[in-house]
Amino acid sequence: MHPKFIARFTRYLRLCQGLSRILPPALSLPLCAWLSRLDILPRPGNEDWGAALEKLPHLSDKVFKEHLSFVGVMEGAAFYFRDFEKMLPGVKFAPNLAGLPNLAGGVLILTYHHHFNVLLCAFLGRLLNRRVNVLAMDPDLSPLAKPLAWYKDVMYGDSETQLSGGRYVLVHPGSGNAVGQGLRDMVRRDSALISVHDFGHPFANESVMSLNVLGRKLLAPVGAIAFGLSRKIPVFVTWLEWDGGARFIIKGTALDTNSEESVLKGYFASLETMVAENPAQWEGWPSICNMELAEVPG
Repeated sequence: MHPKFIARFTRYLRLCQGLSRILPPALSLPLCAWLSRLDILPRPGNEDWGAALEKLPHLSDKVFKEHLSFVGVMEGAAFYFRDFEKMLPGVKFAPNLAGLPNLAGGVLILTYHHHFNVLLCAFLGRLLNRRVNVLAMDPDLSPLAKPLAWYKDVMYGDSETQLSGGRYVLVHPGSGNAVGQGLRDMVRRDSALISVHDFGHPFANESVMSLNVLGRKLLAPVGAIAFGLSRKIPVFVTWLEWDGGARFIIKGTALDTNSEESVLKGYFASLETMVAENPAQWEGWPSICNMELAEVPG
């Protein structure tokens, strides 16, 4: 990673951190969104977004700017994980999820690659009245892990303190046993497990299902879903939307658990609803634009 980028990005993150110390979230988060939206940083991945803008009709420069705003909100929100009481008053469940915190037994919660994954997990860790574990790609696999180790600790270490005794179960080569422990904990301790399924990761190639999503052929991991269904655990999809200031809404729905396919079809139907309302919510565009086109029936 280029040293000049690391230096500029570090200054930007320290500015977000400083804002969190002197301002409430309702003021600091919009400022972080504005700073990010200026696009003064040559962020890794922006080139991929440029390619997606050229290939996909769902996208526009306006969507890209909204994407940058959401990135800035998450970067600002991370500095409140150690003082999370300031964030909790601003979050609410959508009406159809109001009963989620009162469910008995274990629960599997699927989400998407969207900007607020870590913040969503922290909110659910505080609101679900149970231990919460999170399946997540090991952040040490990122090229930013070493030069920004302090921020990795903020994002993952500090957010983990909000999981009601749960933890991040980090996925990397050879992590099968750790993932299995996270799944078993969902049953033995009536905990929640949060997992991302909109793209297969390179360590789940033997446990994936192919579906047509947004006109592309996409491979989605099914291991955690199969485990949950075999034990009759309810499955939900959730995502977090920023509603301005320090206001957030947890949206989603319960999924049909008749089969792995019915779970994933409901899951991706919700994704298509989410991106129809605001395509900038999803981080998956740069990846899906390079995937094989789905066959059109007939």
